[in-house]
Amino acid sequence: MRFSLVLATVDRTRELERFLYHLNQQSCRDFELIIVDQNAEGILQPILEPYTNAFSLVHLRSSLRGVSRARNLGLKYARGEIIGFPDDDCWYCSDCLENVSMFLAQHLEWDGLSGCTINSAGIHSLSRYDARAGEINRFNIWRRTTASSLFLRNYAVESLAGYNEELGGGSGTPFGCAEDIDYPLQAMNKGFKVYYNPELKVYHPDPCSSIDEKAFSRAYFYGAGMGRVLRKHQYPLWLLLYYLLRALGGLIIGMVSGNRAKAKYYLLSFKGRVYGWKYTDKYTNRGDLR
Repeated sequence: MRFSLVLATVDRTRELERFLYHLNQQSCRDFELIIVDQNAEGILQPILEPYTNAFSLVHLRSSLRGVSRARNLGLKYARGEIIGFPDDDCWYCSDCLENVSMFLAQHLEWDGLSGCTINSAGIHSLSRYDARAGEINRFNIWRRTTASSLFLRNYAVESLAGYNEELGGGSGTPFGCAEDIDYPLQAMNKGFKVYYNPELKVYHPDPCSSIDEKAFSRAYFYGAGMGRVLRKHQYPLWLLLYYLLRALGGLIIGMVSGNRAKAKYYLLSFKGRVYGWKYTDKYTNRGDLR
């Protein structure tokens, strides 16, 4: 098996249908899809049924929610040489897996490959990605990867402790993101090398394309996740200050322009980043989530 794709899903059906449709269009057919289902029983059955004979499909159920918990469960069943972590609302272009396979076959010096995410209009989503290709390091990683665009060789995955279950959506903590940064950071801390190619694109909607109550909640919890990972991996204070200043810049622009929603969004992001950096030990009783 060339690829194992571990997908955690909850509360999304139309998005999952879209992912499955595009996955079935892949020019590279040597893959398995491991779906970790955190929905009520039976919801996904009619969605998965058309694909049971189209490709290798493993359907797992998990009563405990949390994207990191789901990925860790799915990894126990992964058999592929290359492991990917698609989100349930992302989708691949038809040659995505083929391009990843070709790159890693031709470049044995790299232990993984990452790309960027774009929305349906071709605009960067989830992050402001680098335009330049090259090795991912601990400082540029925030602009060079996310879970759905990351592919790691199986030996690297097998050496890691897994996704940190106190990070990410559904974790039950205030740290609502950055599990997808913490995970490749673990790999890099072990000496594995991941290459970033901005030409490798995965489609993913931008959850913050409109500022509403859900966006306000995400701003704080995403900020807390970022602050937590910055602290956990012992980033210098200046990098935290850089991200805090960026949030303050957005706040000021929102206030000057009279956009109160934008100002509130960046204020909550600022507060979350500070919280994640400063107030996490009550969840762990130590300075590290592991």
